[in-house]
Amino acid sequence: WGTYALGFSHYLLALGYAGRPARELLRSASAPLAFIAVFGLVTGLYLLAFPLIAYFGLHHAWNEAYLRRDGGPKEGVSGVSLAASALHLLGYAVVMRTELALRDAALGAVCAGLVCSYLWFAWQLRLGNATLRWPRVAPEVGTTALVVASLWVDLTFLQFVFYHFVVWALLPLARPPVAGASGRLRYLGWTAVTCIGALLLSPLGPDGLRMRSITYSEQFLLWSYIHITMSMALSDAHPRWLVELFRGPRAAGAGARVHVAR
Repeated sequence: WGTYALGFSHYLLALGYAGRPARELLRSASAPLAFIAVFGLVTGLYLLAFPLIAYFGLHHAWNEAYLRRDGGPKEGVSGVSLAASALHLLGYAVVMRTELALRDAALGAVCAGLVCSYLWFAWQLRLGNATLRWPRVAPEVGTTALVVASLWVDLTFLQFVFYHFVVWALLPLARPPVAGASGRLRYLGWTAVTCIGALLLSPLGPDGLRMRSITYSEQFLLWSYIHITMSMALSDAHPRWLVELFRGPRAAGAGARVHVAR
């Protein structure tokens, strides 16, 4: 339940810090179509019970790959980001191989693809004359650590999700709009308040406040679909074609500089 509570905090803060890109989207000519797309996609995913493990994997891979790194130029259209997307998605599949029920040939193909994605990523860095500074390769180091850990520990989907939530809860502390002492304190305060509030509503909470286990789990599932889909419309940490699909060519690139709570 602690992972769910951290997730609800993550989702609420994402909405709170998405004010500017949300306003830009609402003022754009594509706003009605974007709303219909988000509503329709969320409704379809939820009613059809589309596996969250698959939808989250794509979300995680794009966010890790298309994050703006070390204040440099946007990487949303670069070969580095494309190669990193493949690396993170295939790394995720390897770590989640048990829950995805990958066996024999399928697992072998995924592992081979992962090795190729590392070579592709390294080649793209070389083509761009990129230095191997920590901020540039930190997401790939994190994915590599999880892949190595999964060789000895059978990691579950919720454990991977917890890793995702923790990373994206800490990342905004060093980036706008949370930069500065007052911004960090405010962000940490809201993180604590929303986490505690979510825990009070969880099955661990007091009588009169807590939800039933099934209700809390269903709410987490629903809001996960909502969060992932809305992030595609509001966050630049996605491929440019996807950002433009929701916001149009002129709005793409003017959105959130940091996907504050993925």
